[in-house]
Amino acid sequence: MATISLTWDAPDPDLGGTVEGYKIYRADGGTPEVNLNGNAVKTNGASIGTTLSDTKAFSESNTTTGKHSYAVVATNPAGESEASNAVEVDIP
Repeated sequence: MATISLTWDAPDPDLGGTVEGYKIYRADGGTPEVNLNGNAVKTNGASIGTTLSDTKAFSESNTTTGKHSYAVVATNPAGESEASNAVEVDIP
């Protein structure tokens, strides 16, 4: 078991509405086409957590072995942004 810690920067405010929070997605296993594409992680994975707009970090404990891909989206009343670039973690 391992702990995964993610951090990110806020999106450029010139790109659209106010960020009210963030949603973290994880996809397990999969192919490089899914694992390295944030929107594919969002589509093929599951939401594993949320944060408020001033929190740009998330940790997941007790992560099992194997490949896991993570992506983050910004949220507001209009919905969710496009997903961030994905990051892939391989836990032996």
